[in-house]
Amino acid sequence: MCGKTNLEERDLHPRPIKFRIGLSLVSAIGTPHSDIHRNVIHLSIMRGVLERTFRSFIERFPCLQAAIAWVFPAFTLPDDVVLKKEKPNWEEEYDNENVMYKRLHSLQGRIIPRFYGEAVFEGARAMVLSKIEGVYPFEQLPPPLPADDFMRLGEEALSEINAFGLSYDDIKLDNFLLVQGRIVIVDLESVYEPDANDAQPAARYTCDDGVDKHEMTSADDKPSVNIDEAPPQPHHKEHNVVLIQQAAVEDTYHVKLGWRSWGPLLMQSVLSPIIGRLSDVLDRKYLASVPPLIAFAGAIMSAKATSMSMLIGGGILIGTTLSTISIVQAIPSEILPLKYRAIANGLAFIGGCVGSM
Repeated sequence: MCGKTNLEERDLHPRPIKFRIGLSLVSAIGTPHSDIHRNVIHLSIMRGVLERTFRSFIERFPCLQAAIAWVFPAFTLPDDVVLKKEKPNWEEEYDNENVMYKRLHSLQGRIIPRFYGEAVFEGARAMVLSKIEGVYPFEQLPPPLPADDFMRLGEEALSEINAFGLSYDDIKLDNFLLVQGRIVIVDLESVYEPDANDAQPAARYTCDDGVDKHEMTSADDKPSVNIDEAPPQPHHKEHNVVLIQQAAVEDTYHVKLGWRSWGPLLMQSVLSPIIGRLSDVLDRKYLASVPPLIAFAGAIMSAKATSMSMLIGGGILIGTTLSTISIVQAIPSEILPLKYRAIANGLAFIGGCVGSM
């Protein structure tokens, strides 16, 4: 028994772990959230000097960052994230939570954590989420927040979920974090779409029920928690159920493109002189084949884009081919055989076809 206890205690200590997200293999130091929630691991990502330098560079170019994140998401992850591993025999709950994070995309970073993508950790699926800097209601120090104020914040958070035609069925205080005058819901496994007979949202009932089920101490013997007094951030009670397709169209409509709509031409103008210099150093075969492959990936990304950022990122990748076409065509056939030009043109043509579809 003692040996088992020591083993369990060691499991709660920080340890090096690796997980794969997209095409990236990420190394981090992981600490389990608690003995009860061992599948939730707080991570501090380890990065080398070169990777940190590259991250600081791409952060200046949001469109390029979005394009890279689509293939190598590890480059855009924050230094501190949360890894939520799928529990054994909880496939249905995991799938539901994954879907709900995507469905409630507009609430990410405000009412729910940000969802950075799905990873593979120790042979199981896992979600990579943002780390919320908040505190549980029952961990507060005086002065406390009155229970009425806590319920008001909870109702506001739940009403945001209700606006999507969804209900929350796991009202527990350890599913709520108090963050700068608002509540963040950190567990979406029990979010569901109610039937027609059960469609009435009951935010007040569920908040009252949650407070009644948990003891919280305060100076006046009322259920209370501690939080800095701050006005709650505005929420969108006026919104009814919004279809995912409709939300995507609205997001696209309100995007201010500016210089970003010229991404491919900007990439061409920047890369053309650089590639012109490198053409004397690099193997011309790679110069003829690699950029069209990058453009091919950009065409696929543009064709499957679900947001304007992804579409612009794909256009920037396509711009890499625009920057090399004139240079490749100008290389004499004695140096670069004609077959490689045909390969380059063919890949560019295929990429264009995929993008048009």
